[in-house]
Amino acid sequence: MGSRRDFLAAAGGVLLAGCDAPPRALPRNGPSMRPPAPPRGDRRPVVVELFSSEGCSSCPPADTLLASLVTEQPVPGAFILGLELHVDYWDDLGWKDPFSSATFTAWQRRYAARPGHRGLFTPEAVIAGRWSTVGTDRDDVVAAIERATREPATVPEITDGPDAGSIAITLRETPARRATLELVVTEWGLSSRPDRGENRGASLRHAPVVRYVNQIADRAFAGSVTARMPPAFAAPAPNVETVALLRDAESLAILGAASRRAAGG
Repeated sequence: MGSRRDFLAAAGGVLLAGCDAPPRALPRNGPSMRPPAPPRGDRRPVVVELFSSEGCSSCPPADTLLASLVTEQPVPGAFILGLELHVDYWDDLGWKDPFSSATFTAWQRRYAARPGHRGLFTPEAVIAGRWSTVGTDRDDVVAAIERATREPATVPEITDGPDAGSIAITLRETPARRATLELVVTEWGLSSRPDRGENRGASLRHAPVVRYVNQIADRAFAGSVTARMPPAFAAPAPNVETVALLRDAESLAILGAASRRAAGG
């Protein structure tokens, strides 16, 4: 295995998006909305990124679909990891989404520039960083998840770090292509009731919402690296999940993923 220095070669530790505290106090669905148990047996992690917005009337059904996929885990051979990313281009149409970020819009634009993607729209589901479809189309989403289980994978491992509020991420092998490593924190059980916009008066209940993203290596090698959790999510919490993503730096395909609850959780 390579050293920590090898693992971080050329890494700038670029913060893509982050938060030290929730953007606004919101009601939650409660502790029953929590990440499922880690995968066992032959299930491999498959990431479904959902580009969504509280200002989009077509998005709540997609949020519900993603929530059902990650809680029910209906696809044999797959452990579905849901990442709900709220874009900001709906924010000037009546309701400012408290979870939106220009970073997530920029990330969706990067996908949109890749062959096979359809441009910017919500709700968009991107499966394994490879295949794009409408986020409410269960058949298409499930078919892409099934397809992802047949792709080769390099799965990271997440363990406790050397001190409180840190984690260690380990790769057992060096990816064949240049790959980046990202630390993502999601929060489960979030809900809100917009008083303006297309979803005015509706009770919106979300799938796991991305609250923090940090690229911790822009060229990943075999070895381990320690990363600090953001302060707001460092303490154990049953509805907070940490996800490590190994991503092809050119195609944006997700080569491997792992998840666990917040450090100590």
